[in-house]
Amino acid sequence: MTKQLLFATLFLFSISQLYAQDDPLVGYSVAVVEADRVLKLEGSGYADLETERPYTAQTVQNVGSVSKTFIALAIMKAVEQGKLQLDEDINTYLDFQVVSPHYGKENVITVRHLATHTSGIIDWAAYRRSYTQDLEPEMTMGEYLKSYLVPGGRMYTRMNYHKSEAGTRYKYSNIAATLAAYVVEQTTGQDFAAYTQQYILDPLGMVHSGWSYGAIDLDQHATLYKRNRRPVKTYTLCTYPDGGFPTSAEDLARYLQEVLRGHQGNSTILSASSWGEIFRASFGDGWEVENMNYPERNIGLFFSHTAAGAIGHTGSDPGAAAIMRFDPETGRGYLMITNQDITRHNSGTVRAQLIALREVE
Repeated sequence: MTKQLLFATLFLFSISQLYAQDDPLVGYSVAVVEADRVLKLEGSGYADLETERPYTAQTVQNVGSVSKTFIALAIMKAVEQGKLQLDEDINTYLDFQVVSPHYGKENVITVRHLATHTSGIIDWAAYRRSYTQDLEPEMTMGEYLKSYLVPGGRMYTRMNYHKSEAGTRYKYSNIAATLAAYVVEQTTGQDFAAYTQQYILDPLGMVHSGWSYGAIDLDQHATLYKRNRRPVKTYTLCTYPDGGFPTSAEDLARYLQEVLRGHQGNSTILSASSWGEIFRASFGDGWEVENMNYPERNIGLFFSHTAAGAIGHTGSDPGAAAIMRFDPETGRGYLMITNQDITRHNSGTVRAQLIALREVE
């Protein structure tokens, strides 16, 4: 791992040398992998404080927006199957129409726009209603999206769309990511969870992962904690593809190894050209957009590119945080998962763990 890559990783967690503190994390797991070997895989701390259950590499928890990378793979699998095209109007595929109130139907939103956060669809106030404090969401993904995006819907407002044309402005959007997953559902005729299970999770042997509590072993699930170490109430998302993927470090390491093989042209689940589309930096060379934020200087299909050249994604949800990146130059990937909110109080501890990953031989 290069020093520049490490710096970008630390920056992504907004860790300041001045304000970072070293409070211990409740629990966490880390992994360092190459395409054909695991160099480090371990857990530390507690999956549950009350019972003192240890946090291991097999402990399961949500990894936040790292889940969006699975949407990219699902999109390209559907492309390979001839089910959809990246640059087609999404309304060709949907069972409801998505139209910006600021520009009308002439403002075509494509699958590529969704996967690069340039669709003009944004997370407005009603996004928080995608969370339900229960084991099951209160509405389906399709119901939520229609209510949010279509005039007359309970959560619809013009503010759900930015005043910019599709393809002109970068604006990170959980709703747009979920809509991309819904396009996969509509074009393949399969539930997104079932589709990714068939074409990603099962082939990679990710047996401790899923898109719902019913798909995992709850005995292995970590309790999630706030900064003050108080438990977070159980929650789920009807927009689950954007950040509701319970997995373990062991399983996510398997996935990251396949991502590395994809980058090297040796993947078993997607063609080299599909992986090339996923990783290829979208902006520049004729496509310039507003509002690209440092250090996320570019993006492929949901896989972000840091200024130092790392590729991957980070994730954060109540009581959970994760990072999954790889260095294209060294062919080495790394990940970290924790069952506690990351704040200035424990960010020094996170920094120390990320620095330690650089030393792995």
